[in-house]
Amino acid sequence: MRFLIFVLIFFKVTSSKLIKDDEVVKFVKGHGYLSEAHEVVTDDNYILRIHRVARKNGIDSSKKPVFLMHSAFSNSLYYLNTPNISAGFFFADEGYDVWLGNVRGSKYATKHKYLDTESLKYWQFSFHEMGVYDLKTMIDYTLQMTGSDSCFYIAHSQACTQQLVFLSMLPEYNKKIIQSHLMSPIGAMANPRFPLTNLAPLYLTIAKILNKLPYVDFKPFNVIGGELSYIFCSRGIVLAMCQLFNFFLLGGDPMAPLMPNTDPHIYQTIFPTLSPRTGVQQVTHYVQTIMTKEFRAFDYGEEKNLKIYGTKKPPLYPLNRITSPIYLYAGEYDMIFRRPDTELLLPHIKDVHYEIIPKYNHIDFIYARDAQAKMYKKIQHIMERGR
Repeated sequence: MRFLIFVLIFFKVTSSKLIKDDEVVKFVKGHGYLSEAHEVVTDDNYILRIHRVARKNGIDSSKKPVFLMHSAFSNSLYYLNTPNISAGFFFADEGYDVWLGNVRGSKYATKHKYLDTESLKYWQFSFHEMGVYDLKTMIDYTLQMTGSDSCFYIAHSQACTQQLVFLSMLPEYNKKIIQSHLMSPIGAMANPRFPLTNLAPLYLTIAKILNKLPYVDFKPFNVIGGELSYIFCSRGIVLAMCQLFNFFLLGGDPMAPLMPNTDPHIYQTIFPTLSPRTGVQQVTHYVQTIMTKEFRAFDYGEEKNLKIYGTKKPPLYPLNRITSPIYLYAGEYDMIFRRPDTELLLPHIKDVHYEIIPKYNHIDFIYARDAQAKMYKKIQHIMERGR
């Protein structure tokens, strides 16, 4: 019998790492799926939560687990917000054992064994630590709990950057990742749209002051954004304002700026689920890539760089050490992580596959009306073909 893992086996965890009262689990179960929440501790003592999703009639034991990783300012709900569109539910429906990570500082990963999350020290991390610590811990745990020796990795935006760091800095993990499917991926933001190029030097100056703060609080923005989305992304003439905002900020078809792939009503769902805080260092690391146009480790300044790296400049990430298959998907109209920056990765990765997704902007990979048909089925076909 092909479907070997059913409800009792799915809930086989006896460790205290299983979290009983979790809002994501309740949300998922409310849509008729099985779900669990687990907590793991990284090597540097950050406590992260991982969510697990499966369909009720069981996991197809012939399929390897799928690990989904969210973008910046988000969390595991990123892939579960809309059951008729979301990747989490799609891959669960196809019989996969789906695991969804949460990186440090995000909504469901705000604890540490020793540090106060209000402290400056807690927030001293960027996508580097998310790669070498968070992904390492969550992938190891997923494989341990599923009894599998490898898994598929699917990510969007910053989570793609994290994976490039992870596999280049810890190349022994390439054998544990069957394929990486990276939607809207970059290493360095070498070709940002105006005005980011002009604002980057100003930000680094401001960051010297901001670095004395532990984090940037986006909660007021999320609340205001949610309220505005109810006003402007509902119906009538104001809906056009929401559609134009989507076009100018995220990109879109210039011939049809009022016909976005993503239903503007989705913003009413997105804003309340965003993570309320982000570390200054996390943003600064990307700004450094705008300035240098290179994919390097975090620049602490010459003196501290010498202590940490042994060189005045931080080292380039050794992308040539990535040996597992990497699939890169760039949106034709993505104005956040642009195609030229994705294409900078191509000469440096050995087993790389590249595709431009027509008419997609940055968030269409997650929220477009046709995301399942256009993206997730494509990814599933490659996964099935290659396993």
